[in-house]
Amino acid sequence: VHGFHSYPARLHPVTAAHLVEALSKARGSVADPFCGCGTVLVEARRLGRKAIGVDLNPLAARLTRFKTQPLAAEQRAELVLAAARVTEHAEERRVAAAGPTHRYAPVQREAFDVHVLLELDGLADGIKREAPGFLRQSLNLALSSIISKVGRAPNAEGPSKRLASGFTIRFFENRVGEIVRQLAEYEALLPDKAPGATVREADARELASLGLKNVDLFVSSPPYPGVLDYAEYHRTRFGW
Repeated sequence: VHGFHSYPARLHPVTAAHLVEALSKARGSVADPFCGCGTVLVEARRLGRKAIGVDLNPLAARLTRFKTQPLAAEQRAELVLAAARVTEHAEERRVAAAGPTHRYAPVQREAFDVHVLLELDGLADGIKREAPGFLRQSLNLALSSIISKVGRAPNAEGPSKRLASGFTIRFFENRVGEIVRQLAEYEALLPDKAPGATVREADARELASLGLKNVDLFVSSPPYPGVLDYAEYHRTRFGW
């Protein structure tokens, strides 16, 4: 599940796994006060440790919860069906040339080719039609995961060539199918009765107030102050 969503300055999963395995006891507790997209917590749970994460970024907290707490088999099936409903809705809007559901700010219009923006708009509108709960949250994370892949900004991770019409919609549905398979594979790697994961949206600079007690090991890759603006990196995603 590590590759589901891009995130800046990630700790390498192998490094995290070696540190957790070597420096914490079996079924002990491991905390990451700057958990980001949850690399340390994913590996800690896989190794049978209780995982505790803290991050000030709401996207990071949601991502980490999603990746460390695999959905049940029936929930994964529901997610695939929900993704099909959302893509069908977006495709109908694309074919009908329905236009955007609302006016977008110039910075959002500049980030994508027009047809890509309209397809993202259709996907977002379809997601909003789903009932609040794990399905909508999971679909929103899947949408967030493709934003940098289909953008046209200079630092976008996607191709520089013009994307074909309908590509963004198909990419979204494929991404959901991919993460469902990855979550199932991750669940199969978890030891029997693996301790759970706790993730809090909070400021680790106020560590004393977080009540992190009886923690066997802290493993973290702190943010790089003055080098990388995490808010700017995620600004386009936050808009969605």
